[in-house]
Amino acid sequence: MRVLPFVLAISGAAILLGSAVSQRPDAAGPGPFGPLRVGDKVTLREKQGRYEFLLMPKLDGGSHTVVELAKDHIAVEDIARVNRTWIPVTSVQAVTKFQLGQ
Repeated sequence: MRVLPFVLAISGAAILLGSAVSQRPDAAGPGPFGPLRVGDKVTLREKQGRYEFLLMPKLDGGSHTVVELAKDHIAVEDIARVNRTWIPVTSVQAVTKFQLGQ
């Protein structure tokens, strides 16, 4: 009978830990923004109302920083942290990740 509270406590802790780990918001997903994560520096190109995000992980440059990722939009902030732009997923043409020096 003394083992039951211990088993319940361990089971509850495992469930809480499992749900916390499985819901990481910064994990890359299979969604439309693929390899992008909050905090990434990207170069943003706009052509006829469509946006292309260029991600170059080995270079410490980029004109914008990703500040918010959602299923239906992405928010980026310019390098001076003056302008924040929310771009709907329907306006994204491409997300390109360059693999330099493999």
